[in-house]
Amino acid sequence: MEICRKDKCVGCGVCEFICNSSAITMNKDPLTGFVYPIVDESKCKKCNKCVSKCPINNVESMVSNNILDCYAVVSKDSNIRQTSTSGGLAYCLQEKTILSGGVVFSVVSNYPNEIAVFQRIDRLEKINNTQGSKYVQANVRIIYDQIIHELRKQKKVLVIGTPCQISAIKTITKGINTNLTTVELVCHGVSSSKILMDYISEIKIKNDVHDIKFRDYNRTCLALLGSDQNLLYKKYVHDDLFTLAYLKSIILRQSCYHCKFGKYNRYVADLTIGDFWGLGEDSIFRDSYKKGVSLLLIHSERGLQLIESLDNICMEKRAINEAIQGNRTFNDDYLKPPYQRNNFIKYYSLSHNVHRAIQKSIFLSILYFRLRGIIKRIIRK
Repeated sequence: MEICRKDKCVGCGVCEFICNSSAITMNKDPLTGFVYPIVDESKCKKCNKCVSKCPINNVESMVSNNILDCYAVVSKDSNIRQTSTSGGLAYCLQEKTILSGGVVFSVVSNYPNEIAVFQRIDRLEKINNTQGSKYVQANVRIIYDQIIHELRKQKKVLVIGTPCQISAIKTITKGINTNLTTVELVCHGVSSSKILMDYISEIKIKNDVHDIKFRDYNRTCLALLGSDQNLLYKKYVHDDLFTLAYLKSIILRQSCYHCKFGKYNRYVADLTIGDFWGLGEDSIFRDSYKKGVSLLLIHSERGLQLIESLDNICMEKRAINEAIQGNRTFNDDYLKPPYQRNNFIKYYSLSHNVHRAIQKSIFLSILYFRLRGIIKRIIRK
């Protein structure tokens, strides 16, 4: 039984969660590590509930083109900005929710157990663990029961995730979501923890890795940290194969290339946040642009109420077109499956070596980025 096309499946696990017959399990693809549903036909009652509730089969009824306002945002707290990859808006949203007696569900890094995992956040000191970009997919299925439990207790709940993850949350909370506020991230797509963990193991670092960072302010990098946060490895995109492969879109989940969420005029959450790429020269935040400025799109009154309750941010109203043009991921044509992805899968399946598979798949891009990096270093001198 096919719940949705495999190349469009986002791995949200809604089908497994709602199946009353326990006929569906989410299994990891042995090569890529991405999860997909497997139906046990002997248990299946043919009720078709999994098909009818699948977010991918209900995209058009879930997305909205509503944008109330667009803002550039930075936190007033310089420490929060310093530890955030954008302007610190995600931190401020979580902080306000917790101080108001609510709970947050957001993605944290829990390496080496999990590179990215959803976690319930109910104390301010836990917010720090959510800061920073995560370029791999987190399992949203594990928080469904917890979210429903909190909502039934009339708790305020804030969920931050990718657009497809938010669509899944809204599906399983339908009818009980009065106190739910959702935030979708501007999303380039997701890779898998397995691919990244294989990549890290190939680097052969002598010390144990305890944490991973993907951004240095607005520069993409891969940084591996030890137990006391000492730097074990750090390379920017022109030198690091994983981050280059991610930005070249050859190691993403298949569904990312067909994504109908999170595009211009296709939003599912109350708020959209991300980096404000393309911020105009006339912005009051332009001088501090390199430290990161958050993009904020408000889609609902519920989202607006949360933003208006924040007293620890500076906001500047900006034109929506500026935000859309600066963030290419809003463009429907931005993310198309490159032929190099098929090459990567082929070479990866043959060699089981991520470095080698990337090198063979995008060797011209690797050469270009490394030459560009060398030229930039020479110019800086």
